[in-house]
Amino acid sequence: MLVQLLPPRIAPQKVHSYACCSLAFGLMMLLPLVAANGQEEDAAAAAAQARATASEAIDREATRLEAELGKYRDTTPEAGDALFKLTKLYHQHARVFGLLRAAQRFVAAQTNDDRHAEVMLMLLDGLESLSRHQQFAVIGRQFLTRYPKAPQCANVQERLASTLEQMGEREDAAKVY
Repeated sequence: MLVQLLPPRIAPQKVHSYACCSLAFGLMMLLPLVAANGQEEDAAAAAAQARATASEAIDREATRLEAELGKYRDTTPEAGDALFKLTKLYHQHARVFGLLRAAQRFVAAQTNDDRHAEVMLMLLDGLESLSRHQQFAVIGRQFLTRYPKAPQCANVQERLASTLEQMGEREDAAKVY
C-alpha cells in the first residue's frame, strides 16, 4: 500500500528506508507531546501537593484558634479576638460550617464589639451559601434593625428580599424593597 502512495520514480527497495524515515519523524513529533504530558502531570501533582499543604496550614491555624478560644468565656475580649480571627479565617477559605459556628458565637456573645457588623455580614454570606433561608431572614432583619445607616444595608436589603421571595413571602419581600 505504501508503494502505491509513493511517486513512481522512487524504487521499491527505497520504500523501506522511506518508511523508516517517516516513522522516525513521527516519533520525533510525539516525544515532545509525551514529555509535555508528563510535565503536566508533574505540575498537577505539585499543585495538588501545594493545596494539601495550604489546607493543612489552615487546619493548624483553626485548631490553634479553637484551642485559644477554649481558654475563655465567649463574652471576654480575648474570646472576641479569637472568634473574629477564626471567623475571618473560615470566611476567607470558604469553610462554611466553621464560619457559621464561629460567627454565630461571636454575634451572640460580642454584641458591643466594633466588629459586630462585619461578622454579621460574614454570617449572612455563610447562611446564604448554604441556602438557610429562615436563618438568613432573621439575621438580615437584625442587621438592618441594628445598623440602619451602614453602607451595606442596600445589599442586605436586596439579598433579604430575594430570600423572602424564595421562601414564598412576597409581601414581606415587597416591604423590604
